[in-house]
Amino acid sequence: SLMISGDKKDSIDHPDGKQSLRIGTLTIQAWGEIEQKADGFHCEKYITPPGYVATRIFWSAREAKSRTVYVLKVEKDKSGNPLFTITPGDDLAGVIRGRTTAEVYATLTQRVKQANRLYFSSGDLFSKLPVKRKHTKKAF
Repeated sequence: SLMISGDKKDSIDHPDGKQSLRIGTLTIQAWGEIEQKADGFHCEKYITPPGYVATRIFWSAREAKSRTVYVLKVEKDKSGNPLFTITPGDDLAGVIRGRTTAEVYATLTQRVKQANRLYFSSGDLFSKLPVKRKHTKKAF
C-alpha cells in the first residue's frame, strides 16, 4: 500500500487516461515498474522503480534567488544498473547523474548552495525566501 500524508496533494487526470499526483511542488508523472529481480532499485526504506519520472520546483542552481523545475528520473544504464538523474529546467546541459538518490541530491544541494551562497541564511535551502545577512550582531 502507498501512504501519502500532507494537506497539499492533488490527483491530476490526463486526457490519455494516465494520472499524475501532485504533492506540494512535486508532481509524479510516471510511477515506474517494480522489478523483483532487479538489484539496486530498492533499499530498506525506499523503492525506486525504473521508469519513475517526476518534476519538482526548487531553488535554481544557476540563478540566485530564483526557482526552476527539475525533472527527476530513475533509469537503467546499459548494464541494467540504477541511474538516477536530475535535469534542471534552466540548465538542460547541467544534468546530474548518479548511482544513488543520495549522490544526485547531494550534488544538487551543493550546486544550489553555491549559486545562492550570498543569499541563503545559514544555508537554509528550504526557507520560502532566502535572506541575505548584511551584518552580524555585536555583543556588548
